[in-house]
Amino acid sequence: MSRRRVLVLPSWYPSNSKPLAGSFFQEQTRMLEREWDVRVMVPLALSTRRYVRNKPPPPGQLPVQDPSTFAVQYRTDRWMSWSRQQDAMAKAVQHSLAEFRREGWAPDVLLAHSTAWAGALATQIGKKLGLPVVIVEHSSSWLVREYTPEQESRVRQALADATTVCAVSPALRRLMLAHDLPDAIHWEVVGNLVDESVFYPPESSRTDGRADFHVLTVANREFIKDVRTLFQAVAIIKAQRPMLRLSLRAVGDFRGEGRSFSELSADYGVEDRVSIDSFLERAETAQAMREAHLFVSSSIAETFGVVIAEALACGLPVVATRSGGAEYILGEGSPFLVEPRDPEALARKMLEVVDGVHPFDALQASESIVCRFGLAAFAARMNRILNEAIRRHTSSIAAAPENDAGARL
Repeated sequence: MSRRRVLVLPSWYPSNSKPLAGSFFQEQTRMLEREWDVRVMVPLALSTRRYVRNKPPPPGQLPVQDPSTFAVQYRTDRWMSWSRQQDAMAKAVQHSLAEFRREGWAPDVLLAHSTAWAGALATQIGKKLGLPVVIVEHSSSWLVREYTPEQESRVRQALADATTVCAVSPALRRLMLAHDLPDAIHWEVVGNLVDESVFYPPESSRTDGRADFHVLTVANREFIKDVRTLFQAVAIIKAQRPMLRLSLRAVGDFRGEGRSFSELSADYGVEDRVSIDSFLERAETAQAMREAHLFVSSSIAETFGVVIAEALACGLPVVATRSGGAEYILGEGSPFLVEPRDPEALARKMLEVVDGVHPFDALQASESIVCRFGLAAFAARMNRILNEAIRRHTSSIAAAPENDAGARL
């Protein structure tokens, strides 16, 4: 029996120059390859001059090829309206799908990551070709209105047209519902993937022979991550317990437009307690988690917070702000949660972990994350959602044979 086929349309994707952009989408695509015949298609914008001359995009823009990914070029210019850009993108994708069809490959379902803009693109193509569409929403753009009225209308329509809409946490679904979305949407909460072959506990206990206490955070400079509050908390701990050898390793300084981590450490006089990594590969991040004694997330809002789940998979205790995703991962009643933007409360909670106030079983925490979000669990969840989307789409066509299902490839 041949495997069913899924076309993945990511809103952004790792490239040669930006290897971390959309890395979650890439990892989930690899996971799907175990049971699905998967193709990934990444639309790339070209100016009219480059497009007409059939110029290749700059090498840095090309998507990484693990798994194999198809780059689709479409025409765009600064003066083109957003809807015309979407139409040009959809035309390019449909042209490539026609080529796939001639080779004997046609998708059974479209999987789009984030509604803006892959979800809007996927539903436009799904309508045209009569295909089911699953949208997985990851983006925090729902927390603030970043769209024009035209774009917001298109996003809302895409969510209405999708066969299934997935949110990565209950908190994100609630935020999306606040945008007056149609009642008929079929919702799923899917979480995110944690690869336990990379994120796993250390072989020995972290408490054995511990003289120092190492704290780790993985974030970026953006205001919403609120790393400033964490630096303030470290300053409070330094003042209250000068003899405690607590250090903070901050990873991710290369991303975002706020003040740098080094500037923040200087602002609060904790340069001697802070070490900074601009960037770490995934395996390096996992190793940093295995070497730390505590992970801290001080975000104001998280749609999921995969680094929280990854830290727990490494058997690392986590102190986190009530940011939405953190409650989903840790549990609403977790003693490791604090309110956002409260450095005094964050410092107290960190010291409670130092003092062992709250019991923490590293292996149990790791097993719980793997059970909920590990490779097998996440694969089973997505396989069910994709197969159900195909079934529901087929049933809807059978129930209304007089309706035109759309042009076929």
